[in-house]
Amino acid sequence: MRLENVDETCCHSSDSIQLSTRQRPHLTSSTCTVPTDRLSPIMSPWHDGFESKEYLPTSRKVRVSDATLITRACQASVISRKTRLLRVPSVMWDCKDIAGFAMLSRRMGDKGEDFEVLTTGEVACDPRDIEPLLRSRTESEYNVVARDFFGDQFIFGSIVHEVQPHSFNPDLDDENECIRLKQEDFNVSAGDHATVRTASFAHSRRFARNEEWCFLDHYRPRTMTPASLFTTNGSTESSTLSAAYVDESMGFTIVLSSMPESELTAGKMKKQRVTQLHGITASYQVEPVPETEACAGPRSRVSFHATFSAPKSVPEGYADSETVRTRLMAIARSLHRLPDLLLLRQRQANQSIVQGSLSSRSGIEYRENEEANISRCVACTKRLRLKVLDTPTRRSKRCQICMYRACASCWSKENVETFSGHTTSVVVCRRCFENFGNSDYSHIQLT
Repeated sequence: MRLENVDETCCHSSDSIQLSTRQRPHLTSSTCTVPTDRLSPIMSPWHDGFESKEYLPTSRKVRVSDATLITRACQASVISRKTRLLRVPSVMWDCKDIAGFAMLSRRMGDKGEDFEVLTTGEVACDPRDIEPLLRSRTESEYNVVARDFFGDQFIFGSIVHEVQPHSFNPDLDDENECIRLKQEDFNVSAGDHATVRTASFAHSRRFARNEEWCFLDHYRPRTMTPASLFTTNGSTESSTLSAAYVDESMGFTIVLSSMPESELTAGKMKKQRVTQLHGITASYQVEPVPETEACAGPRSRVSFHATFSAPKSVPEGYADSETVRTRLMAIARSLHRLPDLLLLRQRQANQSIVQGSLSSRSGIEYRENEEANISRCVACTKRLRLKVLDTPTRRSKRCQICMYRACASCWSKENVETFSGHTTSVVVCRRCFENFGNSDYSHIQLT
C-alpha cells in the first residue's frame, strides 16, 4: 500500500489525492508523505554529516539540529555521571524496600523543591536480556513495554526523531564545550544512539491535567579500551574511537534529559490538555555482577537515578515540583517489575508468541490486545467511554496505522492508493497524520 501525498499545496495536481469531506482543522498542515522509494527522515543514515543550524529540512519533527541534540546528550551524560549516587545514604534519605529493590529519595533545595531518587537491585539475567525492555527500537514496542512498566498510568508515547550516525563523534560547535567534555574524560563510541521521545501519563492528582514528558534518550554501551593507549599525564586524546570496542555483556547506560515541548513539532498531545514535565535528568544503568558460590549464573545490577531541578519561576503549562516529584517516584517504583517482565518475555519466546519483535502475526495480536485496553484518546488524552469502545461510532475510531483509538476531534478519513491501483479510505489519527512516512504500514489490511 502506498500513502498519497496529503500536502494541501499539492491538491491542484491531477495525480494528487482527493481529501475526504470529513475535514479537521488540526489536520490541515503542510506535512508531506515521504515517497515509498525514499527513506523516511527519521531513519535516514547520515552520509552528509550534520545539518546546519541555518537549514533544517521541513520534514524534521524537531526544531534543533542533530549536532545540538548530540551535544545535549553528552552534557546530560556528564551531569548524570557526576550526580549519580555512589555513597551510602545518610539519615536524610527516605529508604524503602520494594520487592527486593531498594528505593532511596530525598528533597533538596532551600524549600525542598528539588528532588533526587535512586532505585537499585539485582536481576538474575545477562545485561543483554534487559536491553530490549529499556531500549525499545520501534514505537509499538516502546508503548507496549512502557505500559507493562507503568500500567494504566501510561497513555501513549512517540519516537519523534532518531539520531543514528555512522560515527557518533560530532564536531561540537562550541569549542569550550568540546574542551570541557574532554576534561571530563567523556568518550563517545560507535554504539551510542540518541532519540527524541515523548511520553504521556494520566494525572497523578485529582482534577489535575494529564502529564507529558518530552525528552532526549541517549543510549551508551560500556566500552572496553586498552589501558596502554592512555598517556601518563592523564590525557585521553590517544584513546580514539577505533581503539575502543563495545562489549554488550558489559552493560549499558541510558540517560534521559528533558526537552522543551516547543522544540518538537509532532508526537505531542494537545497543549491545552496536558502539563509538561521538565527539569529532569534521569539514567538507567545496567552492569553485570560477578558470580559467587552463593549466586551462580549471570546476574545484573539495575539502577535508576533521577534528579529534578526546579526553576525559579514555573512557566505557564509546566508542572509544579510536586507533580514532577510524584511522577519520578512512580517511574522509580516501576523498576521492581523488571524481573516479572523478563520472565514474561522469556515465556513468550519459548511459546513462539513473540519471536523477537512485534512484527509477526502473533505479535500483532498481542499488541492489539494491549491497545484494546486503552480508554483514552491517543492524540489528546481525553477519556473515551467504554460504551464507545465496545461499539465503535463516529465519536471514536481506531486509527488504521497505529491501531489506537482517537476521539471525534482527533481522527479523519484519508484516501490511499493500493498496489492494485484502487483508492480506498482509511481512518488516521492526528498523531499519525503528522508523522506520515515514519510508521510501518505493513499491518494495514484493506478490503
